[in-house]
Amino acid sequence: MFEEEGKTKENICRDTSIDSDIEMFIPDSYVTNVQERLNLYQQLDKLEKEEDIEKFSVALKDRFGPIPSFVENFEGLRTRWIAKEMGLEGLF
Repeated sequence: MFEEEGKTKENICRDTSIDSDIEMFIPDSYVTNVQERLNLYQQLDKLEKEEDIEKFSVALKDRFGPIPSFVENFEGLRTRWIAKEMGLEGLF
């Protein structure tokens, strides 16, 4: 049975998600306004490439000052991109 399924070109793995310990958050002490933080998260969700991260970082620094190191590395976002390329439904 598995041998037959392996021969099909159809993607067998569906609805896959991974739990991760990668944190991606903007602390209250950096952006104190809740609505503004939500807007920033929405902007982050729309970023699709490294150039977008660079533009976002520059805008963030201009508006709120130096970015805390755990926000600045954006590894959570890059990991989401990789997961999406792999066809994973979600990364949490």
